[in-house]
Amino acid sequence: MLRLHPRTADTVYSDVPLTGKFHFFAEDWSVLMDQPNVLRTTKIGGGFVKEDVLAYVDELNSQIYQLQEECDELKKKAESGGGLSDAKVNEYESELSRLRGELGTTKNQLRAAQEELKNRPVIEAGDEGGVLTQELNAARQEATDAKADLASAQAELQLAQEEQTELNNKVIELESRLNTLNEDNESLRKDLAEAAAQALAGGSNEETAAQISDLQDKVTLGEMEIEDLKTKLAGSENELASLRAELDSKNAMIEEQAGLSNESDLRKLAEYEALLSEQSAAIADKDREIENLQQQVADLKENSA
Repeated sequence: MLRLHPRTADTVYSDVPLTGKFHFFAEDWSVLMDQPNVLRTTKIGGGFVKEDVLAYVDELNSQIYQLQEECDELKKKAESGGGLSDAKVNEYESELSRLRGELGTTKNQLRAAQEELKNRPVIEAGDEGGVLTQELNAARQEATDAKADLASAQAELQLAQEEQTELNNKVIELESRLNTLNEDNESLRKDLAEAAAQALAGGSNEETAAQISDLQDKVTLGEMEIEDLKTKLAGSENELASLRAELDSKNAMIEEQAGLSNESDLRKLAEYEALLSEQSAAIADKDREIENLQQQVADLKENSA
């Protein structure tokens, strides 16, 4: 934050313009060189020009007024949102309370700066000159660093969004391939059923043939069910992978800036892991069921030979 202190014996001054405009944000405030406003000093006495000091104080007062107007406008918008939910209204009220606190802090800092300026030696306009305190340099550097951090966070967010889009495209492609494989498998099962029917038509015990046909139907039905479960499992695994990737991306960023809650995502992960466990158990049961049916088919074929 910008702090202006009375001049000391070891302070170094140079003819550098001070800022003509300040912008305040929620957590920091940056300095923009819109229009120069020079606090002139002379080689004799080391004081400041009275007109320059008064103009600078007026400028600080204007910034206080502008910040108050912005806060009032935000409050009006929040109060006029008739259709908002109670949770949203509470969120706005909390934000307004925070802004009022920051406004009070800023006004106190500006008052302190005004008092320091008023207490400095003031002389009439004379020799040219200007001052740029170490605090102003620090404030400008702080603003530059904040902008760089914001740009970096935005770049990381953009990269995460691109990776998420790429993952979604891969999921769509995988689903299409699974559908094609299911269609091919269905066609193969039909061919096998026709071949089995022709073999049975060649001559065998009718009761045995009926039992074999019935068991083959059950095997086919079981295979279809297990394929359906596997497809659902694959979809759940893809969604779980997507959620994990999203969590990794969030953890790579500053959670305060992202404004996201990992608690909800962790709850989703737990739910999907439970679902995967259930589906894995169901698939194992189907596998055992199909093995039993296949063994019965083999036994019947052997007995009918």
